[in-house]
Amino acid sequence: MTDLSDAILAIIGNIQLPVDIDNAEKQIEYMKKMRKARMMHIVPPIDQEGRESGTVDAKYLYKQYDVQGTEAYKDRLTNDIHKFTNMPDMTDMNFGGNQSGEAMKWKMFGLYQERVTTQALLEAGLKRRYRLLASIGSVLREINDFDISKLKITFTPNLPKSLQEKINAFKDLNGTVSNETAMRLTDIVDDVSAEMERLNAQDLNTGSLMQTIERQQRLADIDLLNGDDNG
Repeated sequence: MTDLSDAILAIIGNIQLPVDIDNAEKQIEYMKKMRKARMMHIVPPIDQEGRESGTVDAKYLYKQYDVQGTEAYKDRLTNDIHKFTNMPDMTDMNFGGNQSGEAMKWKMFGLYQERVTTQALLEAGLKRRYRLLASIGSVLREINDFDISKLKITFTPNLPKSLQEKINAFKDLNGTVSNETAMRLTDIVDDVSAEMERLNAQDLNTGSLMQTIERQQRLADIDLLNGDDNG
């Protein structure tokens, strides 16, 4: 801070010196002693008629700040930064709360648009780089038949997700569409195909287990009937 270094000492009144201080050198020495003692003896000025006039004071003059105005300016500047950059203020108490995921999406709509634009530019740049690498590889006969249309670049936004809402949406779709379609719509799993294979394997295992239980139950019933006949 430069406020204190740029401050000006204002002395209102006359500094009273002892009678024996009668030259400049003694005055300087006496002022140094006052500074060291952190004391200052000031008397009111005398008018032409010999009467005291005015008051005495000693203070530093420096730039004064309007605290409320400064805080209001900072708040307005912060709000403008978040508004013009489409970046939500995560420290805002009204941002989170008990709002649903859909409401949060609308609050972050501007950020989503910025992300989509940046994602499109990144995808175009990456595809151009891969196309150049494929061209160099084809010249060196290291890469053959490279099809850029088959290249798929996946971006995963690092955003908080509400798993409970996805689960509820998946349950609501039960009976109206297939499980595979419900998984793709709700994005409840990352790899839908792999999850469907696991479900099919689970159904097969469950079916085999039920068949084994039923077969053992039939054998037990037959043994029980044979025991009754022998008896």
